[in-house]
Amino acid sequence: MGYYINPMTEECMAHPYLETGKKVDDYIICREGKSVAVSQGYRRVSGDTCEGGEEDLYAPEKIPCEIKALREFMLYANRSEINRINMLDNSTFTLPLLNTKNIVAVEYDFTTNCVYWTDVVLDKIMRLCMDGRHSQETIVEESVDVMEALAFDWLSKNLYWVESGETDKGIWVVSLHGSQDERYRALVVNSTHVDQPRALVVDPLGGMMYWTDWSSTRPRIMKAWLDGSNIQEVTVGRGTHWPNGMALDRENQRLYWSDAYSDCIRSIKTDGTEAITLIEGESTPHPFAVALYKNKIYWDDWYRSGIFAAQKNDGGDVKFLRQNIPSLMDMKIFDNNTRQGENACSKSMHNCSHICVSLPGDIFTCLCPRNMTLEGNSQCKCAVGKISVEGKCVDESQCDTELQFPCEISGHCIPRSWLCDGENDCGDMSDEANCSHTTCSNPFTQFQCHSSGSCIPINWACDFDSDCSDGSDEEDCAYGDVNMTTTATTLQVCSDSEFRCGTGVCVPVTWRCDGDNDCGDMSDETNCTQVQCQDYQFRCANNRCISASWVCDSEDDCHDGSDEQNCTQSTTSVSPPTKNPASCGSSGFRCATSGVCIPLSWKCDGIDDCGDGSDELECGLVTQPNVSTTCRPGEFRCDDGNCIASDDKCNSVFDCPDSSDEEYWMCHSSTAPSTSAAPTTCNPIEFRCDEGSVPQCILGAFVCDNENDCANGEDEKNCPEGGLCQGESYSCMFSAGCLTKNQVCDGKKDCIDGSDEMFCDNANFTVPTCPPNQSACNDSSQCIDSFRWCDGHIDCLDSSDEVFEHCKELESKSLHVRQLHVDVKSVTNTSFFIFWEPPTNGQGFNITYIPVIRPTNGLWMNYTAQTKTTFRFKNLLPNTNYVASVKVSATHGGHTHLHPLYAPYVSVATGDGCPTAPLNITVIQAEGMTNAAMVVWKEPLSPNGIIKQYRVYYSPPTPPNMEATAIGPVKYIYIKDLKTTVNYTFQVAAVNAAPNRGMPCEGPRSESVKFAFTKQPIPRVSGLREAVSLRTQTSVSLSWNSVSVQCDGYKLIYERDQMSEVVNTTKQLQLTAVGLSPGVKYVFRLYAFRNVGDFIVAGPEEIIEVTTSGKPLKAPTKLQATPMGGTSVKLSWLPPDDNRKVRWTYGIYYGVSVEQLLIGGQRASTSDTGFSFSRLDACEDFLFKVRLIAPLGFGPFSDVAISRSGFDVKAPPKKLQFNATSSNLSWKASCDVILKEMAYIIELTDTSDKSHPSTFTLAPVRNTTFTLPLVGMMRGANYSVKVKTNILDGRWTPELLIQIDPYPAPTEIKASRTFGGYPELTWEEPAETPASVGYAIWVSKDGGKFEHKYTAAHGSNTFQFPESFELGHVYKFAVSSDEVKGHYGALSMPFEAELTDAFMVHPTAGAQSTSAVYRIVLPVLGVVILVLVLGMGLFWMKHRRLRRSFLAFANSHYDTRSGTTTFNTNDHDLDGDEEESPMIRGFADDEPLVIA
Repeated sequence: MGYYINPMTEECMAHPYLETGKKVDDYIICREGKSVAVSQGYRRVSGDTCEGGEEDLYAPEKIPCEIKALREFMLYANRSEINRINMLDNSTFTLPLLNTKNIVAVEYDFTTNCVYWTDVVLDKIMRLCMDGRHSQETIVEESVDVMEALAFDWLSKNLYWVESGETDKGIWVVSLHGSQDERYRALVVNSTHVDQPRALVVDPLGGMMYWTDWSSTRPRIMKAWLDGSNIQEVTVGRGTHWPNGMALDRENQRLYWSDAYSDCIRSIKTDGTEAITLIEGESTPHPFAVALYKNKIYWDDWYRSGIFAAQKNDGGDVKFLRQNIPSLMDMKIFDNNTRQGENACSKSMHNCSHICVSLPGDIFTCLCPRNMTLEGNSQCKCAVGKISVEGKCVDESQCDTELQFPCEISGHCIPRSWLCDGENDCGDMSDEANCSHTTCSNPFTQFQCHSSGSCIPINWACDFDSDCSDGSDEEDCAYGDVNMTTTATTLQVCSDSEFRCGTGVCVPVTWRCDGDNDCGDMSDETNCTQVQCQDYQFRCANNRCISASWVCDSEDDCHDGSDEQNCTQSTTSVSPPTKNPASCGSSGFRCATSGVCIPLSWKCDGIDDCGDGSDELECGLVTQPNVSTTCRPGEFRCDDGNCIASDDKCNSVFDCPDSSDEEYWMCHSSTAPSTSAAPTTCNPIEFRCDEGSVPQCILGAFVCDNENDCANGEDEKNCPEGGLCQGESYSCMFSAGCLTKNQVCDGKKDCIDGSDEMFCDNANFTVPTCPPNQSACNDSSQCIDSFRWCDGHIDCLDSSDEVFEHCKELESKSLHVRQLHVDVKSVTNTSFFIFWEPPTNGQGFNITYIPVIRPTNGLWMNYTAQTKTTFRFKNLLPNTNYVASVKVSATHGGHTHLHPLYAPYVSVATGDGCPTAPLNITVIQAEGMTNAAMVVWKEPLSPNGIIKQYRVYYSPPTPPNMEATAIGPVKYIYIKDLKTTVNYTFQVAAVNAAPNRGMPCEGPRSESVKFAFTKQPIPRVSGLREAVSLRTQTSVSLSWNSVSVQCDGYKLIYERDQMSEVVNTTKQLQLTAVGLSPGVKYVFRLYAFRNVGDFIVAGPEEIIEVTTSGKPLKAPTKLQATPMGGTSVKLSWLPPDDNRKVRWTYGIYYGVSVEQLLIGGQRASTSDTGFSFSRLDACEDFLFKVRLIAPLGFGPFSDVAISRSGFDVKAPPKKLQFNATSSNLSWKASCDVILKEMAYIIELTDTSDKSHPSTFTLAPVRNTTFTLPLVGMMRGANYSVKVKTNILDGRWTPELLIQIDPYPAPTEIKASRTFGGYPELTWEEPAETPASVGYAIWVSKDGGKFEHKYTAAHGSNTFQFPESFELGHVYKFAVSSDEVKGHYGALSMPFEAELTDAFMVHPTAGAQSTSAVYRIVLPVLGVVILVLVLGMGLFWMKHRRLRRSFLAFANSHYDTRSGTTTFNTNDHDLDGDEEESPMIRGFADDEPLVIA
């Protein structure tokens, strides 16, 4: 108390009556939905800056304030948000998430109050624990691609997800036990069993999982055990085409799912029987997620942009729950009553080392992460020589022994800072062995654990959380006594609507005696015999209180069955129990059929709470007169009597029908009226209301303001007519009092609250005069744009722009479109399609529609008026969130009125697009490294998403090598192992996550940068400094020291803006940069350079930051673009709000997209405040911007203006393209609709001879797309082609350059020397050559250009040079097919040689020269080799002839009966007896002889 929020700066301010010396931080209250910055112990030294993108590691951490847990609620995701709907009071709350891109799946854990989600752009699973002590954290981020669904096993604490990307497709599980470094994950269902998985649900009690599969060949619903075993099909086909979301009714064993192909919701038993179609037709044009709650089914729909509910048994009674919610994705309903029980893993029956999974039959199994194996039944181990690091098996050597400690048994690498900290981090206590503990350094700020001796912060003791391994920090704590010991923290203060548990924790009082152990020690369930249920509730037999509408609804809500007793079932209704209250009291409503009582605030809320619709009868457009006078604890009473949740008060969303929950002074003052207790005294700036039963304090400024702020209106009694402050007098902001105009901003505080000296800018406060397009707030404090009135956001300090009655009056008189929708299938990275219905009150008006769009938190852009009720926004930025709507312009009786913009709005996030090329590529010789170059660049002008990687290409060779940076936005790389004698060319390309044929998108490569090594590298320039005395508004003078080596000059570079750089070159040691802008910080980069042929060798850059003097320039205002017919546009604007007496010069920029506008540069300049363009492209939405360009440099851009050009017969065609595969030229007409036949002229020119272009003329047609085959073009030629309409003065398209592939290059180029001492070139012929055409021989000397020196004959593959070469030089040789009409084939890879005496022979060399010796030795060696080859050939021929002769002889002596061959003495004069004749058995030509 004692502080208030400044409505202008949103800072905490002290009231004047406070004593000095108090700190604002002592009074800051952490509200739900907000965050507090918690210091991490660092502060940045004043004047210093952080580099390398690591500032967030040390900056204060944003911790979201505590968000109270609910028992029953819905979570739904719509791209970048997760919203929570309380199922009991239907209130909505947006979770305070940071840096989200595209959320597609959500989950929740009741025990920790943590929400989980997947982001498919960031490729992460994230978590936020909403206890006010944790920041947003990442659960899974490595090796994930497309995560489609989440499912939480709340008993085993395992989180399952579906991975539909191609890399690791399947169903995965991660254990949430342990720290972030010990969250182990495993693949349970691999790609063998899934094709295109989508939705996933798990049943922890039954040990089962179910998932949907979009397979194009076999769409189906599958089921398996939670470990991925026993996979079965539930249903295949039978109405299952594109199964989207899915939900499980465990009690009835039924699955419910939405089908995006059939646009329906279906249901089936988990055993595959009793399949039915539950809902179809207009209720489900495109359903996505499905959820169950009690006896209803809920779903969200993309086409209708809303959430719906119906009866889950028959699909009847379809109702809207929420509407106008764009980009809906996942939706789940969480009921703490249904997330109870236990399984084999939760019972602590297991000793799994990594992941425990429960199976059917109350058994469990242990899973291991990838690359680990299960030893025995519970322990996961890595292979020999491997250790586990963060759940992965890596080589043992990968444990950094300086920074990490290897655990003895598991081999895990843990930080050495974890040693001897009393925590068993290894699991085998090896990190706590041989430790000697000392006392803590500061006993007043630290607590020492008893057994381990480790020191923890003192405020961790007695905080209901065991931080010491032995629990000693929670011993001897006086949890129930406010006077605690010095080791205990202050008790949590429970509000009137909360109950203090025995542990000291606060829980909602409604959780008391409800049968659930919410406190953890059962203290909320003790002494419950005297609990009194509310008059709209039903008392169960176990004393639990439930909503009376839940009685006899076929659901066991009491958990003892007492709410379902004495019920009689009928076809139309369910009878109430015998004991129903006769009256529901003043705060209740009695249902007509069942007689049960529900809260009166539930009547006419759009939800059938009674079941018979009686609570939704007799509901008009305004609040019913029979409203409640009191609200339940934890609720806020609206001025009209309605009750809303207290959490919804002052959350910038109008939850009360009369908007009283967002009343400005209540939400922005720390002294809001209170009804809880009567104050004894009021503050000096307050007024005490004494009449009535409960006195209260209100701000003094509320007295005599014509509004009854006291309960009995005494603040408006005895007031002068017209109020206290009349005429031009000034009313104090918080306290009572009136001042004269001269007393305001006079340096003296006349108001008690000091508000007369707030918001002063050295001038007296005056009532503003508003321009025509703005209106003043009721308190005359400010002017706001007319379109900001009644837009749902408070802009006036007094909230007068959002007064309910005023806005309803404006809206009732306004014409606005209905049922505005986005075609979700039309959303691309640059466009989307909307459609709407005409106004209901537009009869008698001639109506046109103006589509409008703005980036989130940006300014509206108006498009050209039209009469159609559809529109496509084009040329948008990728990866951008947009808000779109449609204005209505009505003409009647010759008068036209543009109606203010009201709802509906649609929000659309465009998809990622391919990035543009990186900028400012620089290649330098790496310092301190050999054979290495450092490549540096700047990120693309349009990343169009998150840059995942950069790829650096360099050549030679051909195709070029590619080196990729690590994942992330690194903007430099070292290329190693280069050849110092080779000249290289470098290019860089960016890669983001935009889909491109199933792969991340690589954008275009940058401009080529040449690089050559130098034997004398250029060092970094030293002594870069500014001559401060010479600094002006538009110039900066810099000087530096000369480098120690020869250089050709210095280059000084600075960024003019995001689009362009200015490069200054000088040979001096000083330079004055001119043409700068006043008051702007510039970053100057300086380096020395040396010219080496066509290359520039650059040294490292030196950087200096300088801010020019003077006041920064401002942007021109009120830019308007008016179509002037055809392709002409007239621009007009106002000068900037600047009192300098100069004649401004304006630069004008335009393009069909923001990217083209920036890249296109300045299109024109003028000193007037208007300019006209003509001859623009036809039928395009052009974006225009204007800025100052002289005489004081370049200023910021104006807001954008949009104008659509019309049809022009002379306009050039669009999208001229050439397909190299088919040799087809294609283009489009200048507009999508052509009203008359058009002829076209095509001009094709060979760039080597531009004097003879070829021209073709097509016959007139009304086509809008054209294709023309181009034939007879020469290989290796470059052509330019352009097209125009066959109209006099028709405008050509920009020339398109076509490169025809040349004949392929020869390969295997080698140079050797001949016996005569001349070089000889050899090569391998290419696969294709021109007929009867020889080869061109190319020669380069000392890095110079290749020149065509010689020609070789067709069909040859050698060439002997006819002359000698000069020694001591480096030559390069290359070969190509010879020219055909001036066009050569592709050049081969060059062969490089340094010609010296060892390589070259001069004809006049002496006999004793080395080359002479070579001429003698080499011929002799060749002769010897030739003789050896001839001798071997002769030996082989004689051996084969002898072998054939012996075979013929043996066959002639072969006996078929005995199978032997016998030689006798009569054969060939052989001597000896026949008995001694040797026999040869089994003779075969391929076997050795066997002598028997």
